[in-house]
Amino acid sequence: MNSLHRCIFLPVVNLSGEFKKFRNRYDILSKKCPPHITIVFPFHSLKTNDQIVKAISSICKNLNSLTLKLGGPIKNEDFIVLPVISNQKWIITIHEKLSKKCGLQPSTHYQPHITIGRKVTKLNNSELAKLSKNSSVNIQSLVFEEIQADESSKVLLEKWFTNKILPSKMNKSKT
Repeated sequence: MNSLHRCIFLPVVNLSGEFKKFRNRYDILSKKCPPHITIVFPFHSLKTNDQIVKAISSICKNLNSLTLKLGGPIKNEDFIVLPVISNQKWIITIHEKLSKKCGLQPSTHYQPHITIGRKVTKLNNSELAKLSKNSSVNIQSLVFEEIQADESSKVLLEKWFTNKILPSKMNKSKT
């Protein structure tokens, strides 16, 4: 069994500058991994990396890139998250399939989101209130990584989806 935690996530493209700035200030992982939606939370598994890569390739072979709408920031205990409010079923289905392929039980409480604050204990509510209530991001790939001892990421696979969204279309998709 691999002794390092592994994780599967969807990196997000074109997260707005205000959320990037907030994340850089309040998310301790902002320098170690890109903004993302976690699909399979850090896990240990008896499955080999090759078995997981094969499962990801099979499940993602016909997936298309897409734009996701996000809700306004929510404080959940000591986390600040941007909830995904469109295409949730698409993400939840991938979570369920890949969790099972990794030998794990899918979460019954899984809610797709982007974390922009972690271990936030002191936050001025007016700072949170100033952030946009609606935004969108694009999803174009899925990443399978090993989390190193220093919490940095070693990417084992980045599976690109079909119909990549071009930068000119990304700018037009702001909602």
